Amino acid sequence: MKASITNNVGKFAKKAYSAADKTIFQAVMKAGGLVKKEAQQGARSRKIANAYKVVGRNPKNTGPEAHIGIQRGAKGWYGKFFETGTKDHDIKPKKGKMLAFATLEGIGEFANSKGKVKRLNYYRFKGGYTLNANEARVYAFKVHHPGMEAEPNLQPALIRKQTEISKVIGEAAVKINQEASR
Repeated sequence: MKASITNNVGKFAKKAYSAADKTIFQAVMKAGGLVKKEAQQGARSRKIANAYKVVGRNPKNTGPEAHIGIQRGAKGWYGKFFETGTKDHDIKPKKGKMLAFATLEGIGEFANSKGKVKRLNYYRFKGGYTLNANEARVYAFKVHHPGMEAEPNLQPALIRKQTEISKVIGEAAVKINQEASR
């Protein structure tokens, strides 16, 4: 009889822990989604905003985790450099290719023949200027980048959402407690 009771308690405990893990994991992922959404609103461009991704993990020894970052291979992959900054470095092309780029000089207001004003990018081109980026294209085997300071977006988003994250995790704890007391 004693072994039967112990066995049943063990099954119940395992089931309760599994349900609690699931609830906590869902809460952690929801919190990660809050941070992602906040970071997307503060992103420098739509491409970078679309590159943010939340990945959930639930390792047994540490508990649920939500990793928020820039997705590899996304169109806004370069957003990671704004997050962390870069040191000065040389940029080299892939083997057998050249670098090609146009140097943006600024944005100007230009009137068309009907007098309608448009804002257009203009580029430096052989001592003059052009509106066509292809005409201003420069080719090089190597370019030196001076580096840039970090302009983090994810950490400030996390800080701004701390209250809401605490609320989400607290609600999950209440739900687990209610489930356990049934």
